Amino acid sequence: MKIDKIAILNDISSDNINLISFLDTFAKFSQNTEDIEEFIYFNENISQSFFKLTDLKKEDLEDILDILKLIKDKSKKEDLDIYGEEVERGINEVNWLIEEKNLYQNIFQEFDNKKVLDKNSIVNELYKNEDVFQSQYLIKTFSNKLWKELDEETIVNFLNGLDFYYLSNEAYFFILPACIRYGLEKFEDNEQLDYLTFFLSDKERVKNANEKIKTLVVSYLNLLKELNFSGYFEKEEKECLELWK
Repeated sequence: MKIDKIAILNDISSDNINLISFLDTFAKFSQNTEDIEEFIYFNENISQSFFKLTDLKKEDLEDILDILKLIKDKSKKEDLDIYGEEVERGINEVNWLIEEKNLYQNIFQEFDNKKVLDKNSIVNELYKNEDVFQSQYLIKTFSNKLWKELDEETIVNFLNGLDFYYLSNEAYFFILPACIRYGLEKFEDNEQLDYLTFFLSDKERVKNANEKIKTLVVSYLNLLKELNFSGYFEKEEKECLELWK
């Protein structure tokens, strides 16, 4: 996304075609496309370029936010009557995206350790003898690896298996940051990490979670709540958030 900051801010008014073209990035989605399936998390008030903005680096988003704030502060009332809605939508969305980038970065900072799971600490003691094949799968998948080394395919396959109760608490909390990581990455690609909310909705796990884990999950769910995409933050997600608060 190329932005000519000088051309945009040279004349902060509705007469500046560069400014208007820049603000069209934040035009309402529902007014600019007939392809309703373009977003799987539909919100008619979201901007038409939202999922293109997710590709930008945090620094680029901060530059865009500065431009939007200058336009808001320096525009005349009659000009804001024309493009004020796009300015506000842009500020809200870019702020959200910066927050999302910060959360993604914080996952790696807060959980930056050299811990690996011993093969004997992965399977819940209650189920070790229930399904030997499942136990062996979990041990092979998660033992002697850093959580950062768990790739997307591994997490997707694990979540699709729905056998979360086989995990010990130690293993559950070990892989949780990886699940949130790929949840955010999927979201940026306009996709969904299936069963992530279900994975996070285990009441017994919440009781045993430390504050760092709780903060991560609540931050993630609050982000989704702020964006308010239908099909993404609904009854299941609301109940999950209340569980972790």
